[in-house]
Amino acid sequence: MNKYELTFIVRPDIEEKEIENVANNEKKVIEETKSKITEEKQLGQKELAYEIKKFNVGYYFYYEIEATKEAITELDRQTRLNEKILRHLIVKQEDSNIKAKRRKDNKPFTKQPRMQRPKRQFTEKSNTKKEENSKEINENEKNGEK
Repeated sequence: MNKYELTFIVRPDIEEKEIENVANNEKKVIEETKSKITEEKQLGQKELAYEIKKFNVGYYFYYEIEATKEAITELDRQTRLNEKILRHLIVKQEDSNIKAKRRKDNKPFTKQPRMQRPKRQFTEKSNTKKEENSKEINENEKNGEK
């Protein structure tokens, strides 16, 4: 079983009992899929960063869950169908062992020095026909030809 975080926002225009029922329904869906809630937080009413379905505030809930992938897909489907939930987000938590394996040295991230480009060495080359013609004319004048 993997660890997941579930956060959802409930509409503010319904009664408190209805809000509790929505949260309890989410718990029932989690329990029906043989998953386990490890942490539960009711964060209360908060202002939204932007308007969702013409609402500026909502009731936030947060659950940490141990569940299988199939249980999470069912939970996601059930929360999408619930019209009293404005938004939800399910995020898979990484184990600390996996994070440690990704970073070999376990040092905090620092800004790497910028790579220096090798300096170009310019040689004198005549790139245009005009320059070539002018050199030929100058050479001819020196030799006494016109």
